[in-house]
Amino acid sequence: MIQRLYNAGQRLPAVRILAEEMNVSRATIRTALLRLQAKNLIEMIPRGDASTILVISDIKRLSRWLSTG
Repeated sequence: MIQRLYNAGQRLPAVRILAEEMNVSRATIRTALLRLQAKNLIEMIPRGDASTILVISDIKRLSRWLSTG
């Protein structure tokens, strides 16, 4: 299990990297990220070069949500 600490406003790794590190598909990562975004726990900012910047919006709420499921 990979565990990292992130701060609010910090940029997260790319979907490809997250998928490789967690040994899951990119689709699984995208689905999880969309769920987190729907709960306003992260922000996904599209860029012009077909990539997306992932930013944690509220680290305390995210931590609580992850610990309770």
